[in-house]
Amino acid sequence: MRLRARHDRDEGGAALVEFALIIPLFLALLFGIIELGVSFHKRIVMDDAVQAGGAIGAALGNDIDTDLAILEVIAEGASDLGGNGVGTLRYVEIFRVDAAGNPTGGVNFYRYDYDPDPAVCDWNPCPQGTSPVNYNGWAWSPADRDVAVGTLDTIGVKVFFAHSWITGLVPWDDRVCTPASLRDTNCFVEETTMRLEPLQFNIGG
Repeated sequence: MRLRARHDRDEGGAALVEFALIIPLFLALLFGIIELGVSFHKRIVMDDAVQAGGAIGAALGNDIDTDLAILEVIAEGASDLGGNGVGTLRYVEIFRVDAAGNPTGGVNFYRYDYDPDPAVCDWNPCPQGTSPVNYNGWAWSPADRDVAVGTLDTIGVKVFFAHSWITGLVPWDDRVCTPASLRDTNCFVEETTMRLEPLQFNIGG
């Protein structure tokens, strides 16, 4: 009887040691999967936002406030990640795309500077072409976009956003997204290109 009780205690102790060895590996795997899932979700949200921005840009064509409308749609999409996208959404580029799918000409570059005051523009520079801002510093002005059938421009929209890993269990660095130049590489990026829709269809006009 004593021998059996001792054997049971030995088995219980061995199982406890095995559990203690396995549980950290299991938790590391679990939290690593959660981290990757959060990152994947963020990229899906930002991809949806840039697609929506590209669509509104294609619909509005050469409306003077097209860029502002694109930026507002992207910011609204980023707000699905919480905190109005602050700390995640950083920069947006808007540019013409050539027939080969490459950026051509100047790039309109905007930094996201969220302000809780709804009367304050959340972008620097603020590309509102109408009063009260009357911005006119574009590298590619919305007014210059070709909306004629047969020569329609193609618009490109690129979103730069940040991501920080929480647990440190994934083998990648944080995407802090603090650029030294207009095209910083330390960001996650989502991009779309869309052909402008002719305004004679009364889309966006």
